[in-house]
Order: sequence, then structure tokens, then C-alpha cells
Amino acid sequence: MSSDPITLVYSAIWTALNNWHGFTDLVRVKVDLTQAQYASVEAFLPTARDADLPEVTLLEGQYTLAPFGKTSQSADIQQEFRLVCATNSLQVVPINALKYHVLVALLKAGDALGLEGLVHDYSIASGNDATASMALGTEILRGVDRYCSLMSINVGMYLDRAALLSLS
Repeated sequence: MSSDPITLVYSAIWTALNNWHGFTDLVRVKVDLTQAQYASVEAFLPTARDADLPEVTLLEGQYTLAPFGKTSQSADIQQEFRLVCATNSLQVVPINALKYHVLVALLKAGDALGLEGLVHDYSIASGNDATASMALGTEILRGVDRYCSLMSINVGMYLDRAALLSLS
């Protein structure tokens, strides 16, 4: 397990989702990109089969860093995590149920996602239900332009100067 704060938050989100049966009962395949088998893009790209769906992947998106310099006492990082659920069904009920259970799983993880002292805030900022090409701006998702739901989870982190130095 990495000790960098962004990977810790990524893992905390996965842990929260995997610890909630409402989420795990709905999703067949969960792709955790911190795992060694996904070290290369080629390992992730093979076409998803219908038996693999619905499939959930957590990707990192945009991040911002408040101005940080030699006199800064802390770093304020905002990281977007993009939770993508691909499915072979156009029915809205399973996608809506999944969105609901993501909310519950994150609430059960607590205000800091179990990372008190690091995470100061998180929010689900936006979402989009569409084909992968429309929601993600990409032509395909694992070989097929599947119907998917995209949920952006923004996480705010504070790292004080001593914590940053201890990571090196």
C-alpha cells in the first residue's frame, strides 16, 4: 500500500464501497487500478463481456493545488475521483440503485472517509448517465461503447508541512 495521500484516499473510497453490501450486491466486477494486475494499460483494455457487467472503475480526474511555496505551512489539495459504472442495460433502475448505494457507502465511511487528519471534505459534485463516448468523452470503454453512469467525487485534503516531509 502506498503512503501517498491521494492513493490513500483512492483506497479509502474503494474500501467504503466494498464494505457496503448494497453496492457489492449490484456490481459484478470492480476494477481497482491500484492493484498490480493493472500496472499496464494493456491489462485493462480487453473487451468487457456481458458477464462482466455491470463493471465499476474508479479513475482519478482533475485536481487543484492551492498556491504552495517555501513559506507555506500546509498544502490544500482537491482531487476528483470519477466512479464509472458500465452496463449492458438501458434500464435506469439498476443505475439509480447503484447511485443510491454509493451515497450510502460514502456516508457510512464517515466525514473523512476514515482518514481523519487528511480528508477535510468530500462531495459528489456531478454525474452523467450516457454512453461511454458521451459521458467520458472517449470512443470506447473496454472495447464497447457501453451505457454508463459517471459520478464525480471531489475530495479535499490538507497536508501540513511536517506530514509532507515525512512522506519523502
